[in-house]
Amino acid sequence: MWNRRPIIALLFAILLLAPFLGKTAFDQVSISKEKIAAEKELLSSFSEMGYTEMLLDDCVIEFSRILENDPHDRVERKYKRHINLESLDALSATRVYQVGQSAAYGSIFAFSVPYNDKYSDTIDKIRDFNFYVKVQFPGIRWPFEFTQEFLEIEELLKENFPQLQEINYWSSDIKNIQYTQIFERVDFTYSSEIELNRFRASLINYSRLYSCT
Repeated sequence: MWNRRPIIALLFAILLLAPFLGKTAFDQVSISKEKIAAEKELLSSFSEMGYTEMLLDDCVIEFSRILENDPHDRVERKYKRHINLESLDALSATRVYQVGQSAAYGSIFAFSVPYNDKYSDTIDKIRDFNFYVKVQFPGIRWPFEFTQEFLEIEELLKENFPQLQEINYWSSDIKNIQYTQIFERVDFTYSSEIELNRFRASLINYSRLYSCT
């Protein structure tokens, strides 16, 4: 006679384990929804602060801004920022603070994020490069005031930082000439403390969900 006890025991075990069998899949769906919500919040914050051309690619984010132009020269000025969140130290340790006043915008606020310890060699290299530029090109305000020497500096920068996508940089476009700026830390500034705190919170949440920092 056919013994049904093993089958019954197996069915009973499946019933007991059923709540746990789907747990991983459920968690993945839940995390995916959280990521989508975090992306929307970060993109919304970028837009509120006047940024355009936003790109979120896991731990790499990019965003652009068109600068206010002099109506007499009719030249569009804009910049793009490229940030590798994996290169940064803990975002949660940052704080928004006032850095100064602007005639156009009033109070200016900021928060700064250093590179993490894994990028100590990169920091030294950036520091050395910026010092070299000041020595070799005295009298110019690189990277804050455009001059023809920027083209030569741009070539030197690309030679010394062939893996530029792995770090953080500004790419400015003035008079259809592009040049790159690199700094020892990543600074975010804005005229509204409330909006900058919102951006900081959305960036922390996005970075956490993607395990960037």
